[in-house]
Amino acid sequence: MREILICEHCGERYPAGSLCACRREEILAGLREAKPRYLWPDGELPEKEEAGVHPVVAGILRKRGIRDNLREFLEAPVNRMLEEKLMNQQEAADRIRRAVETGEKVTIYGDYDADGVTSTALGINILSALGGRVDGYINDRFGEGFGIGVGGVREIHGRGTGLIVTADNGIAGHEAIREALRLGMDVVVTDHHEPNGELPPVIVVDPKQPGCGYSNKDLVGAGVLFKVLRQVCRDLGREKLPLKELDLVALGTVADVAPLLGENRVLVKNGLKLMNWEKMRPGIRALRDVAGLDKVKSYHLGFVFGPMINAEGRMFGSPETALELLTTQDAGRATACARTLWEHNRKRQELLETQYALAETLLEPDKEIYFLADPRFHEGIVGLIAGRLRENYQRPAIVLGRGEAGTFKGSGRSVPGLNMKELLDKMSALLAGYGGHAQACGLTVRQDNLVMLKNFVETEVRNRMKGKEMCREVAVEARLPWESLTMGLAEALEEMEPFGTGFSRPRFLVEDFLADRVAYSRDGRHTRLEKDRISCWRFGAHLESPGPYRLVGVPDINEFQGRRMVQFRIDDCLEEELC
Repeated sequence: MREILICEHCGERYPAGSLCACRREEILAGLREAKPRYLWPDGELPEKEEAGVHPVVAGILRKRGIRDNLREFLEAPVNRMLEEKLMNQQEAADRIRRAVETGEKVTIYGDYDADGVTSTALGINILSALGGRVDGYINDRFGEGFGIGVGGVREIHGRGTGLIVTADNGIAGHEAIREALRLGMDVVVTDHHEPNGELPPVIVVDPKQPGCGYSNKDLVGAGVLFKVLRQVCRDLGREKLPLKELDLVALGTVADVAPLLGENRVLVKNGLKLMNWEKMRPGIRALRDVAGLDKVKSYHLGFVFGPMINAEGRMFGSPETALELLTTQDAGRATACARTLWEHNRKRQELLETQYALAETLLEPDKEIYFLADPRFHEGIVGLIAGRLRENYQRPAIVLGRGEAGTFKGSGRSVPGLNMKELLDKMSALLAGYGGHAQACGLTVRQDNLVMLKNFVETEVRNRMKGKEMCREVAVEARLPWESLTMGLAEALEEMEPFGTGFSRPRFLVEDFLADRVAYSRDGRHTRLEKDRISCWRFGAHLESPGPYRLVGVPDINEFQGRRMVQFRIDDCLEEELC
């Protein structure tokens, strides 16, 4: 029996070898409040335009390693999409084209997250437009779990389907694919996840499969299926048809947190154009309206639209409303679907707040990874809890809730320098199932293996991260004189969209800032510093003084009711010695 100690500071009792309440909170508070490591600019940005590109933007692009064709990089025209083919792309396209031409029934078998839903909708929309007989099937998150399953295959067979095309899954669906083949159906796998050993004995299109030389390894599920169906359309003389679906590819790409460089940048940039086009699809217009947006940016795909598409599957298992939203041509149905998803997402947000508070009570703050398993965690939001723990404490996290038949099921989120998929590969013998990539994973473990898995994970991460400081790094692009904060600069920075993973929005240092006026939001949680009719917002902080400050932040454009104003969004107010 462990010895019980009493803390001389807070008076709480705690077992020897653990932490008392006050020390525990002290460590957590220190991690929450830790300043990021700022990477300060070296050298000055150019003062002259380069090939019609604003000097500040040109300097930033060059610092990021983009040195040629700057204007083309910014515009990211459709013809910059890669023309090379994925391994087995033509073979997959031939099989799908044959189904369309002969009237064979095709079912798109998708995943329940935003990438899977957009992939499924994309497949339905394109094949329907080609005159094909097509429908979709998406697993119930709670009843069937991730990926193509035996139950789903049997239901699809009962519909008269001859060809299953997986979307954002299938690379590890060996049992279900064997069942499909036994029932006389063909399967084409389109996926982007890492394979776990042997590949299924069918046509597989996945940039991460062994032997695939496709240069963009960061395509998400929607991107992979788009490339295959684009080939189908080309072979049928309908080359422009799939371009109408780039809004769905963009949504799936950003929601799945893929790097926004190279081909992914082209896909997302052109998808955003469709979302801001007068003739946008009814589902996107409905999402914009319910969210009150005048213009859609990449931020909204990741933090507004993506969560709404995900919410139904997270809360209730099956994203039927989300799929209808992205396939319907009826504006009234689209509006009803968007309102339903908005309400689902509101409930999801409330549940997340409650369950994240529970997670914080279970943390062992001195660990290098936070491994939490508790039957009270809702299976649909364990990944969100893990992600928030990672962001707030700069620690990798695995969060598990109760699964089926004596198992725990959950998700993990990682930090730079720790490959979550490799970590799970090493302990696969303890897992009932798993999958993912470097920064995120899903896993299922039998309850009797839970303690052993936790110990293994904590030991392995401690060894792998030994000597590595786990903290957030923030690159500051340049020192920005206040007088250069103009609409011209803000518009030039907007040209750099889309921003996201691998291509962050530029941050700047504004020195010797002294506000003309200090104001606050109605609830007092946010501060607005005004200078020369420009608002500088510090969200989540109450600043008393007008300065002087050294500000790290982002200039952008606030668009509201047709008015466009420059503003500066403050990330941090720095003390003199930090610079």
